[in-house]
Amino acid sequence: MKELQAMLTTQARVERYETNRENLECHVKPGKVVGPNVFAMMGLFENMERLGFPYRVELTTNIVLHPLPDNFNQFRMTYNMNESKNTLQEMHGLLVNAERNIPKESKKEVLMVQKEKVLVECKHLIL
Repeated sequence: MKELQAMLTTQARVERYETNRENLECHVKPGKVVGPNVFAMMGLFENMERLGFPYRVELTTNIVLHPLPDNFNQFRMTYNMNESKNTLQEMHGLLVNAERNIPKESKKEVLMVQKEKVLVECKHLIL
């Protein structure tokens, strides 16, 4: 019985490690939709809870916000400054809504300089 318990404890530890690793390696690539990524993370958080190691709400928020692409920097800053406390489902909705308002491609500005021919007259001044 003790051997079986030790084996199950080892399996649970490995599963916790793998779940944590997946959560920490979860990144949204620029141009990809955020929603499915957040759902995947929510599943990983639920798995940790099932294993008896639930994450605190603040930690889940940080884990969700951290891997977002740079175009979510304004969202991150606003969310943290307002000290928002949302469920993961509410945060998912906020992120999807924010994603709709983020321009798909950043506008690239180009400075154009036109070279003109200018005739310059030189006059000698006598002081």
